[in-house]
Amino acid sequence: MKQITIAHDFNLKIYLYKFPKNEILKKIFDLKKIKFVDIKKVKKNDLSKIEIFWGNRLTLDIIDSLDNLKWVHLASSGSNFNVRKKLSFKKIKLSNSKGIYNKSVSQLILAFIFSICTGIHFLEHRKDKKKFNRLYFEKYIKFNSYIDQKKILILGNGEISKYLISKLKHFNKNISIVVKNSDLKKIKFKNKYSFNNISKAFSKNNLIINLLPENNETLNVINKKILNQLPKYSSFINASRGDIINHNDLINFIKKDKTFIYATDVFSRNLYVNPYIPLDYNSTLFKLKRVIMTPHIGAFSNDYWDEQLKLFRKNLELYFNSKKLVNNVK
Repeated sequence: MKQITIAHDFNLKIYLYKFPKNEILKKIFDLKKIKFVDIKKVKKNDLSKIEIFWGNRLTLDIIDSLDNLKWVHLASSGSNFNVRKKLSFKKIKLSNSKGIYNKSVSQLILAFIFSICTGIHFLEHRKDKKKFNRLYFEKYIKFNSYIDQKKILILGNGEISKYLISKLKHFNKNISIVVKNSDLKKIKFKNKYSFNNISKAFSKNNLIINLLPENNETLNVINKKILNQLPKYSSFINASRGDIINHNDLINFIKKDKTFIYATDVFSRNLYVNPYIPLDYNSTLFKLKRVIMTPHIGAFSNDYWDEQLKLFRKNLELYFNSKKLVNNVK
């Protein structure tokens, strides 16, 4: 068997993105048959040797530069629509890491929910000692509520959504979902709305959790018109893609509706700085009190690489045997 060259883009200092050392890889892969190379360090003459790409930051330019590319395995659960379209056009296999992030993303969403319901996030200004007191906190007591009082709406019905619902049911059984129009009759769920009825879904619920994938149908789908349907004292948690929600409409809505709380782990591409800094420090979001933010840490977990290596090894064996890949993306 010839040596297979696999390019990766895990070349950052961040734990999630730092490629394992050879000592770890040797326990899982036969490095005499498989060669892992950093895509940023590959010489132009060697690009044609790359048959497999494994990573997070796949671009159209990378795809076009790899003439012999046969399979892409994403370390994320989603991808850019244009990238998927290009891979499909070139008939390149695509798989992702769906399922690995169920626990970590759901845990972050639960943290957001608890913060919203208890008002803890309003005490982020405690560095000003004059504000670390009960009188200051009482100004925001009207925002507090019990989780079981919320009417929860989850946008999307993927793996993370299903896992999250299984945990949320312990606190609140009043849960609805929004699904694709074509899936409305297929999915067995008591409270569900089609994508066409998203405005009505917003008007009937006050805790919205976004887990939609990014595609032509979902880009900027949450806009001024949809946000204006929300009842007073509503909250929106964004844990999928930043560009699902129109950024300018969101900022204007936060400023206008003084009862609205926004929590997010993802941001618009226009605000992106680099993999270390997912949000421009000059963003208006930093200046707004009713905003809870984390720097795109939803996937962080101490078993991240154990799960990544296990999934990739399994898919590599399937690929070598010309079998269907786990998490194969059509």
